[in-house]
Amino acid sequence: MILLILVLVSPFVVSQNSVKYQSWLEQPRGPFSRIRWFCSDGTILPPKAYACTPHGGGFQHGQWSADP
Repeated sequence: MILLILVLVSPFVVSQNSVKYQSWLEQPRGPFSRIRWFCSDGTILPPKAYACTPHGGGFQHGQWSADP
C-alpha cells in the first residue's frame, strides 16, 4: 500500500521540483535575491570586504528570494 502511494505521488513531486528548478534557471540570480554577510553576532550586512570582522566574523552567502 505504501509503495503504491509513493509511486503515485513521486511523479507529482518531481514535476513540482522541475518547475521550481526551471524558474531558478530563468532568474538572473537563481533562487537568491542578493548576496549578504551573515555575521556571528546576528548582524546581516551588504557585500563588502571583511564586513563582519568587527562583528566577530561570519559568512557571505546568498539570501533566499521571497519567491521560492
